[in-house]
Amino acid sequence: MLVVAAALRLLAAVFSGGFLASDDHHVVIGAADQIASGIGLPVSYARSALFPAGLAAIMTVARGIGIHDPGVEMLLVRLAQAAYSLLVVYFVYRLLERSFGRESAMLGGLLAAAFFAMPVTAVHQLEESVAQVPLLAACWWWQTAEDRNRESGVWAALAGAALGIALILRLPLIGFVAAFVIMVLLRPVTAQRKLAFLGGLALVIVLQGYSNVLINHQWGYSFIQRLGPMLHPQRMALEAQGYPTSPPWHYVLTLLAALIPPVSVLLLAAAVRGGRQVPLIGVATLAFLVSHSLIANKQERFLLPILPLLLILVVAGLPWLAPRIAPAYRGMWWYFWIVNSALLSLSTTATTRPGFWSRSTTRASVCRSTTWESRSRRWWWWNVSRRCTSAACRSTT
Repeated sequence: MLVVAAALRLLAAVFSGGFLASDDHHVVIGAADQIASGIGLPVSYARSALFPAGLAAIMTVARGIGIHDPGVEMLLVRLAQAAYSLLVVYFVYRLLERSFGRESAMLGGLLAAAFFAMPVTAVHQLEESVAQVPLLAACWWWQTAEDRNRESGVWAALAGAALGIALILRLPLIGFVAAFVIMVLLRPVTAQRKLAFLGGLALVIVLQGYSNVLINHQWGYSFIQRLGPMLHPQRMALEAQGYPTSPPWHYVLTLLAALIPPVSVLLLAAAVRGGRQVPLIGVATLAFLVSHSLIANKQERFLLPILPLLLILVVAGLPWLAPRIAPAYRGMWWYFWIVNSALLSLSTTATTRPGFWSRSTTRASVCRSTTWESRSRRWWWWNVSRRCTSAACRSTT
């Protein structure tokens, strides 16, 4: 499975250049280039510097060996992310193998490796995709802490730290994180393991707050700017601030479309059942979906952090589904993999957008690229167009 996953991600890294969303270009790559160029992040940068700093390290190494072509730099970035994303397949396999056996683990690993949305999103600079690995690591390390008597505190602390890293990479994961923490505290394990888990989580949050002091000159600036609006839930539920908005059931429809209808109806039913089999993942995933469904700003890529977890829940629920549709069960998978293969061949070999970024990008070029992007169409389920509303863009038009 890792070989299949690596091959597909290699194809996507080489042939699927460009960017999938404006955050790809303007938030992550622009920030990484500023760090690599020695300019540093602006005081107003409200996200964690962890992801851009990692990409900046790759850029710095590339420039140090004489590579100055932005296109080649981005290829190296995508290849690095492809290698990193293989951890998603590994953790999905291990989580399923522990609870449901090798056969279920093989199917879950194959879904994580070859589901058509996974390879292409894994190699692009989306914080939603990058957060998948620490989320899965938190689940696996916590289960390891529950299984082991010796060194259980270390694994619990690692689980908490991984959950904290996922949070700072993607702060809107706060709903998932809160539910996960509550479920951990309710687990029948020793207080030592729970305290170690909370300590790992707290350590990452404190480090993020300290990084805000260095960059923004204010402790916890990222949390204030990104999570502060949640203190006004009515406004968040009604105002999308120029971003795409949809009704509360939009994400359910998105999953029904993305998981290849009409099979998707059965797979989501299996996921619901799987949530009862794996409550730690099921409850946290449900909290994520509910919290995101109540926010006006809805974009399909926001679902990416929980996509591998959703695939785990699907596989966990298959023992319940299979006997109920026994005559059609094999045909369901034949249909799913045939359609998925067609979509996979398109998504892994299609250049999404030309790379607009360069070290001499001006405010005008940023505005033009955003405007050009908003006039373009993406895949039928990947609606990430948005308006250019920044003062910098307005000042150049």
